[in-house]
Amino acid sequence: MYDELKLYRKAARASNVLGNLYLGQQNYLKSKEYYTNVLNIGKKTDNVYVRSLGYLGISSVYTEQYQFDSALVYLELAE
Repeated sequence: MYDELKLYRKAARASNVLGNLYLGQQNYLKSKEYYTNVLNIGKKTDNVYVRSLGYLGISSVYTEQYQFDSALVYLELAE
């Protein structure tokens, strides 16, 4: 089980990095896809930190698109 959790952490880390890269390229659709993957891994493993990282990433996507109401929803979920 430990090895499986370790793989999930690595997958979450890789997805977060890819989300950041796509966000920097202003490819918001791909960025949100990868941050959603991070969020799903956090939910599946019941990892609060990873789940929050996913919510923060999605919030950043909305912030970059000036969709502040949506960004705030995800930011509050990250708490």
